[in-house]
Amino acid sequence: MPAPVLGNITSGYDAVHNSLTKNITHTHNSGTNGWLFVIINVIGGYSAPANCTATFAGISMTKSVNYTINALGDAIVIFSLQNPSTVTNSTVALGALTSYNTAANDLSWYVISFTNCTGIVQSKSGTASTSSPITATFDSSVTAGNTILAAATGRLTFTTDQAIEIPQNTNITLAQGPNDTPTTTLPTGKYGLAYKENISGGSLTIETNHANTGGFNNSGIVAIEIGGASSANYSGLSLGYVL
Repeated sequence: MPAPVLGNITSGYDAVHNSLTKNITHTHNSGTNGWLFVIINVIGGYSAPANCTATFAGISMTKSVNYTINALGDAIVIFSLQNPSTVTNSTVALGALTSYNTAANDLSWYVISFTNCTGIVQSKSGTASTSSPITATFDSSVTAGNTILAAATGRLTFTTDQAIEIPQNTNITLAQGPNDTPTTTLPTGKYGLAYKENISGGSLTIETNHANTGGFNNSGIVAIEIGGASSANYSGLSLGYVL
């Protein structure tokens, strides 16, 4: 199966985000079979991630994954949109980010464009836990050449060189972060987001590792498989980026 073609990436981080909304500027690449994905990692302060929304260039995005990790408001939400606008500097608008503790709000975002893409093939989340490691194994075999996006978040610290592994036991170097939640009332939190292109086909397990001391370090991981649509030029590079 031909691989999806990675396009533009927009990422960022608000150490203190005390608003119910967030606007992000992003340009989607020209090309056929376009898909846009927005991944939000939340550390503390958002009591209702199930209610949050996203639009791109005024068009509503589908909430494809809504993964609440613990009662403290740690969560990962993934939105998707087929054939998005290619107008330069369009706006991703996030809304209904319900806050209960603005001092602890910590929001990261990762906007990623693909062409030659069929969207999300499957998703899988690990069971949130204070223990480590936390793993997630896709229910079905992944297709060789597809791309895997994975996000992890939780309290305290990630284990060095083991924050996100795609596949299990293969570390993806963190390109940004992990960052701390700037709060004095709760333990600090960490987040990470990575992708791996041109994945090998077959069974796939991903993993995250974190410190397992203290009472608030519930952590979790979720991943999606991105499928390719038609023949396209592809370099075969394997890269990892993290929010």
